[in-house]
Amino acid sequence: MPTLQSGAKTYDPMQKTSGAGKAMSDGMMSMMKMGKMSMSSMDHEFADMMAKHHKDGIMMSKNILAYCKNPKLRSMAQKGIPEQIKDINEMTNWMKTHQ
Repeated sequence: MPTLQSGAKTYDPMQKTSGAGKAMSDGMMSMMKMGKMSMSSMDHEFADMMAKHHKDGIMMSKNILAYCKNPKLRSMAQKGIPEQIKDINEMTNWMKTHQ
């Protein structure tokens, strides 16, 4: 299986016990758990799920920045972090004002 290399770090997507492979696997598991919604209204459920999804996206983007050498992927990851932070803040503020 091909791996992405950046300096001394190697990203092996099949390695689920450490490094970026574990972080990506943990992120996907977190996304799968989103089906267990705790809020009663559909609007709040959507906003809550999307905020969690965006938090996972930030974590995955940080892992790309730490382990990936490809300039295009690094650029997309770097650009995505502030966009997702903005979206999380919007959804969190919406939930606070629509209880």
